[in-house]
Amino acid sequence: MNVYRDGYLADKVLQRVLKDYPRTARMARGIVVHAVYGMLRHQRLLMAAVGCENEMPDSGEQDLILQAYLKWFGTYDGRYHWSVRADWKALEEQRNLLMQQRVYRYNIPDWVDHYG
Repeated sequence: MNVYRDGYLADKVLQRVLKDYPRTARMARGIVVHAVYGMLRHQRLLMAAVGCENEMPDSGEQDLILQAYLKWFGTYDGRYHWSVRADWKALEEQRNLLMQQRVYRYNIPDWVDHYG
């Protein structure tokens, strides 16, 4: 799902998608919303860890981003079948390097980091 589809922000896209599936259980809706906003919050870290910070990720990189999100911020139990398998050691090393920078550690924009 593209959360910036047609120029709309994530909340409007989610609202539209959830309206398309009105019979979805409340708990499932909460899980979807939580996951989407969590990935958006950590998008910069996840994309940088995978190596596609300044470009649109391809499908393999999208799989890696989702795997990294589930492992670091969600529940990853290894039962999913991915087109690309994550190299957890390399991803953890990259994450540890990135987390030394405030912009990744606190999820702040560069202009906020610039002011200290």
